[in-house]
Amino acid sequence: MSTQTTSPDQAPRRTPPASLLIQVGLTLVLLLVIFGVVIPQFSSYADIWNAMQTIGLEEVVVLGGLFFVTEAMRACEPMLTVPGLGWRRAFVSNETATATSYVIPGPSGTAIRWHIFRTWAFSSEAFVRGTMVTSLWNDAVILLMPVVAVALLATQSNVPTNAIAVALIALLVALVGLVIVIAAVRSESFTRRLGTLLGRVMAWGRGVIKRPPVEHDFAEVATTFRLSIVDTVRRVWFWLTLEMIGRQAILCAMLLISLRAVGVPDAAITPAEVLAVYAGVRIITFLGLTPGGIGISEALYISGLSLMTNGAYETQITAGVFVFRIFTYLLPLPTGAVTYVIWRRKRSWWSDSVPVDDVRHAAVVAVATDRQTMAD
Repeated sequence: MSTQTTSPDQAPRRTPPASLLIQVGLTLVLLLVIFGVVIPQFSSYADIWNAMQTIGLEEVVVLGGLFFVTEAMRACEPMLTVPGLGWRRAFVSNETATATSYVIPGPSGTAIRWHIFRTWAFSSEAFVRGTMVTSLWNDAVILLMPVVAVALLATQSNVPTNAIAVALIALLVALVGLVIVIAAVRSESFTRRLGTLLGRVMAWGRGVIKRPPVEHDFAEVATTFRLSIVDTVRRVWFWLTLEMIGRQAILCAMLLISLRAVGVPDAAITPAEVLAVYAGVRIITFLGLTPGGIGISEALYISGLSLMTNGAYETQITAGVFVFRIFTYLLPLPTGAVTYVIWRRKRSWWSDSVPVDDVRHAAVVAVATDRQTMAD
């Protein structure tokens, strides 16, 4: 296979400095509103801190251990979808990209993961295939979670009206999303129509933020995306599904453990109700407005869980959500810093040349990056 240096037009585009500054400014304003106005409506930070201090060492160790289990499991996703990558390199690229996306607005995580893959001589086609398959399958698993939540709520003798409403809304959104995902995979004509619609939405969105139009044929890009993933899905769907279901279950368990550790009893909110809120928040935050969902996720979790308890235990709920986010948002930052150093120093993994890219796959990389720019 011939190799050459990737041309600039094939690489994911960098976000213009002015656009990045606007994103940073809007993010900071949003965080100020959420943490300065919204969250104090539930409880004072002094009370929240006091509640957080009640967590024991045993819970801290368990939550820390579960976090690293979920990250080890997540590394299996690119390992399965990108032949030749291996678990160690998958873990390094995942953690580095996650930490980057958690602190830098825009398509930072996508861009750094793409660059890491290129230093290891993986083509844009391999990057697109792995990224799209894992994203699609992860979305499908998350969309199925409300179904499980509704089924579990149905087994309870006393189900709060608010819990039913939250679960049914999440279920409705999930069903619509699943229909779109299944139709896109099964039908090329539907994929082309979806790509055309995506192109129109993208053109409108880029106009709103004063960015030039995308030159790619979205219908062709969507068809290329479909052809790239179908064979991979057929090959790895079972293990990918098993991993993703297990990882989401552990993350939901971490939220439940965090709540119990700070004093929210089972009588106030059951595991099924926690799952309903977790599923709803994951679906709502598909398009993150802030890096790592910071601020938005906290507000949604606190609001949803407080709705389930009719306003009871608001201090403990807020403290529990903060504990959960410490392990799922803050802990990835030092982990990613370590894996970044590993990537830079592990030169035996690097290659001096990279494969020649099919321009269609390079276009998909650019489109995916553009979508992340407006979404993150």
